[in-house]
Amino acid sequence: RRVHGGIGSWKDRHANMSAVVLRSFAHLVIRSFSLKQMQLQPSKYGVILSSNIIIDARHLPNPHHVSELKHLTGDAKEVKSFVLATDAAKESVQYWISSIETAILSSPPSQMLLAAPHTTATLPITTAPVVTAGTIAVCCIGGRHRSVVIANLLGCHFGCRVEHLELGLNMH
Repeated sequence: RRVHGGIGSWKDRHANMSAVVLRSFAHLVIRSFSLKQMQLQPSKYGVILSSNIIIDARHLPNPHHVSELKHLTGDAKEVKSFVLATDAAKESVQYWISSIETAILSSPPSQMLLAAPHTTATLPITTAPVVTAGTIAVCCIGGRHRSVVIANLLGCHFGCRVEHLELGLNMH
């Protein structure tokens, strides 16, 4: 598992917000993961099921089907460009950022599933009660491309810690 820290543009743009709100984002953790691996090893992913927000990135363009990108991860510039190339991807990112800001600033914290804007997609998981505040999980099928791109982007935007549960695993 790899961990990234980010410098958040959100904090820069909202510097006049109260310290309490900024502290909420500072304690935020974003985790990318694989739906396939979660189904194979459900006990490993209990922390995902207790996330405040679960983002489904499966509708974004999949680099796994492009031979030049397949063996790279979402940390690679080429993969990030590919995943975010469409207007639908950009709209999804803006939708997720807006939804996260609304959810984190609301009280009490609630659990949300975010797919693409204007859809009612579901994940093949049963959500558990929220145990840890300030956790966002981002999923795709393999957990190495789309979810990594989105988790990194959100981590940079909010200036919080990002963990990639699948990077470092030998997945084919």
